[in-house]
Amino acid sequence: MALILSESRLSNRVKLFRIDGNHRLSAAGDAKPGEANYSLPTPFCIVLYDDPDQAERFEKVLFHNIDAKQIPLTSEENLRLILDEGEECLFDDKTLLESPSFGPAYYRRHAVFLANRAFHAARRCSVKTG
Repeated sequence: MALILSESRLSNRVKLFRIDGNHRLSAAGDAKPGEANYSLPTPFCIVLYDDPDQAERFEKVLFHNIDAKQIPLTSEENLRLILDEGEECLFDDKTLLESPSFGPAYYRRHAVFLANRAFHAARRCSVKTG
């Protein structure tokens, strides 16, 4: 979803501040038009306050809650992000095999990941029907 704010709706008093996700938004801000070679969703959060004093008071509280209360992904969950298929697929087999960032170990792990997923899907079906 896109947030579109026309200049006619913004007053001189409106300021947007980043609370978290600065590294992601800064990277996007540094890119020149047409420079990116793929499109990935970039998560960030915008909180709008009518009262500038309230926004300033709660900025640090929001950052603390986002940063300190998050549940970190496990190593397996992080790996699944790399190896997932379908609409969520980020890297094809050729990239996993040939890219210096990955290599044969990632390619083989991807094959095991898919076989494991197929095994558990078949097992769930047999439990439901059996």
